[in-house]
Amino acid sequence: MRRVLLITFAGAAVTALVLAAAGFGTGFGSRATLKLAGTHPVVVKGSSFKRAEGVRLVAVADGDRAVDRVRARATGTFTATFEDFEFDPCNGGLLVRAVGTAGSTAELKVVQRECPPKL
Repeated sequence: MRRVLLITFAGAAVTALVLAAAGFGTGFGSRATLKLAGTHPVVVKGSSFKRAEGVRLVAVADGDRAVDRVRARATGTFTATFEDFEFDPCNGGLLVRAVGTAGSTAELKVVQRECPPKL
């Protein structure tokens, strides 16, 4: 009897570890992310947000600030376009923060890059 109980417990522990590694019910593997999709105007794509979550995005570049609000699709993805807000990676960095109404958060940092001088 004790041996059966021990085997059952070990089987349950292994199952729990496999599910945790796969990301079921733990939040693993589902961290919200942002990706830069355009610079003129700034376009950001979000993924792994909660289904239909409202998301507030704040973008800052060269001292300018822009705010946008979007709603994630059923897949947890969205595209946010900051109209009249441009970013030149040769002239400075970009920071975009996204905060969802269901608790998802993500941040995108693009550092200034070295560019050849304009002729």
